[in-house]
Amino acid sequence: IADRVDEMVTGVRSDVAIKVFGDDLEELKKLEVLIGKTKEIKLFLPEQTVDEFYRNRDGKIADALKRFRGDGLDIPFPQMTKEYPEYQKMRKSMNAFNQSKAKLLDSLMNDIESRGLAADKIIRQLFRKAIQLSTSAKLIEVAKTRYDLGRPPGKNNSYGDALIWESLLANVDKRESLYFISDDKDYFSQIDQSNLNPYLQEEWRRKKASLIYFYRRISEFFKDNFPGIKMASDYEKEYLLRGLAESRSFANSRMILRRLFQFDDFSTSQIGEFVLACVNNPQVHWIKDDPDIKTMIMKIVTPNRENIHSSLMADFDGMYA
Repeated sequence: IADRVDEMVTGVRSDVAIKVFGDDLEELKKLEVLIGKTKEIKLFLPEQTVDEFYRNRDGKIADALKRFRGDGLDIPFPQMTKEYPEYQKMRKSMNAFNQSKAKLLDSLMNDIESRGLAADKIIRQLFRKAIQLSTSAKLIEVAKTRYDLGRPPGKNNSYGDALIWESLLANVDKRESLYFISDDKDYFSQIDQSNLNPYLQEEWRRKKASLIYFYRRISEFFKDNFPGIKMASDYEKEYLLRGLAESRSFANSRMILRRLFQFDDFSTSQIGEFVLACVNNPQVHWIKDDPDIKTMIMKIVTPNRENIHSSLMADFDGMYA
């Protein structure tokens, strides 16, 4: 939505700072899953980040809408073309396109005004699950001094990047490695833009007694550190399936089943794990006669029967038939 979404993230294994520019929503969904479902990452959110996001949102949406509205199918047809059957087909297709575009714009404007865009929703989730870092007068003064002394990051008489960096320095524990992700040139090395500015790198090492790892894209961070995550929904399903297999209460089993029921498709291995949990975990099969539970289980299993091993399917049918 906005020109940039700045996230300060700290992980359980190590600290992570993420400043995201232009990464698609799927990458942010992966981040949300890791924060909200697995607790493998904690998100530190400076107040400056929230301010920048909401200040930039409308302007960036307006730019996108201007381009979208201007891209229409308004082709001038020479008079000679109108005698051909293809002309009528093309006119009909163009009219259908323009009508669909008008409907899309109406729906889009409703979601923009209600903050119901897909990006709005995922950003709200990230912001809600973040650890909020308030901007104090002292922190602002430190950031201003940093900028006035010419220390990176910062540009165009703006203290925003300096404030975010100082927030991170003030809140991340010592001796925790940091993964910092940004596509902002203020953070780049002038010699090699794939590396962090050496001043910032050395400052972090000196003040935090730890290493800092730099990425320009959040997708690159996921590729190196969470290579098993292909789609956020797949990771969430695998997390829920593990939880179902290990569930130790009826209430937890019921909650997991309801969340799994929201997904439309499962891989062969995932459906196998699901049936195995239904067969082996008594916290699942002891509540199988509850109407809502049996309905959810059967609606997941029935369309996928051909992908389940015959012996496992026989065990399942023996319990749930």
